[in-house]
Amino acid sequence: MQKNKGMSIFWLGLLGLIFFPLGILSIVFGLIQVKKKVATVWTKVGLALGFVSVIFAILIITMITSFFDSLGPSHKAVPLVSAISTSEIQPPFETPEQFVTGYNQLMQAFNEKGGVGSVVFQIEGYFQAKTTHLQDAQRDLEALYNLNKVIKNKLGSEKSKEFLESLTSSQFPYIRPTTLTLKSDQSYGAIDTDGYDVHLVNVKDGWKKSLDDDSGLEMFASFLQPASGIIDSITKQVQDGRLKSSKAILSALFKAFDKSDKTNSSTKQ
Repeated sequence: MQKNKGMSIFWLGLLGLIFFPLGILSIVFGLIQVKKKVATVWTKVGLALGFVSVIFAILIITMITSFFDSLGPSHKAVPLVSAISTSEIQPPFETPEQFVTGYNQLMQAFNEKGGVGSVVFQIEGYFQAKTTHLQDAQRDLEALYNLNKVIKNKLGSEKSKEFLESLTSSQFPYIRPTTLTLKSDQSYGAIDTDGYDVHLVNVKDGWKKSLDDDSGLEMFASFLQPASGIIDSITKQVQDGRLKSSKAILSALFKAFDKSDKTNSSTKQ
């Protein structure tokens, strides 16, 4: 009888490696048998397996939690306190402070005019990354800006506003000037208003925000090529009168991106 109970605890402990609550049960029942001094070898093995399954589960949960924590901001989100200078500053930026002012002016323009597609600018003047990625991003930015301009001219300002609002779910963050910290002769660290770390580097054409350690552009280039071509095709459909609402434009845009994504994925396989 005690042997059968011991075997049951063993199996609970073994299955606990797959479903850890069973490991907890094996620990509870195993400790009861130990306390009553009727534990068998199977009981002790099941008890050990139960402890292993629980420890393993805790490690997995810790790893998953750490992973998701790493995706979030490293600092608390803090709104911008200082006013942004109204004296326009353009690249090249000679100091980190100049860059922060010019960058915040750009983000302010995006936020006030409606977000992505509302402003066009020279990306290479503000960001440091692989030249091909910056060139692709520049073409995509200009294509999106042109699409929004056509929507505004053909369908009206209200449709343009709806289109921009659907592309931008939140305000663009600013860099907090008071968080600028010297890292080396050629680099500064800072924190933006969303709580994310910002890395500024001094290159041959001035100070910029580094994207070299950011996988965002890699993913963009990998999954959405050629984004500007897709956007241009949608722009033509708006010009031709085939797309007459922001909902129809967005639907066509996302379907085209999805098709491009699947095509690129199948090609790489």
